[in-house]
Amino acid sequence: MNSSFIMEVVNGEVVVGVTILRDKHSLRVRLLMPYCNWVDELYITGMGKMLPRHFLTPYGDADVRRLIIESYRKLKIIDGSIDRICRVYDKLKEELLEKDKLEQNEVTSRIRRKLQDWVFKDFLFTSSVTGSIASYSEEDKIEQIILAYKNEGKKIYLNEE
Repeated sequence: MNSSFIMEVVNGEVVVGVTILRDKHSLRVRLLMPYCNWVDELYITGMGKMLPRHFLTPYGDADVRRLIIESYRKLKIIDGSIDRICRVYDKLKEELLEKDKLEQNEVTSRIRRKLQDWVFKDFLFTSSVTGSIASYSEEDKIEQIILAYKNEGKKIYLNEE
């Protein structure tokens, strides 16, 4: 499949992305403008592969646009709150260090996941308001954004000019 460019206007801002993988059961897009360095993906797995709806149908076109728009919205939220996000991230790391002092067992493992879920699923995108959450695969990308900003003062999701 050849990559294809997608342009959408979201709240008056031009958003550009490119499809970098699209087959029957896999879809991957890269955001190019106004943010970059963000890849998002969808997969159809398990019993879903038996359904007639897949990424090579017109439904897949809608999925491409949805991924581009959701990626844009997530990075816009991050960019608008990067300092606050870094402060909450620091508190998360502090809490996880304290948790690590406890005896490691199933409960402390659940505590770790709940702390991380709160930051990445509830706090970051205020999921109850925006409907967006960070997937587990996005947590690493968000952590890279936070660390680059904290350590180097760089917003790695912005196009360099």
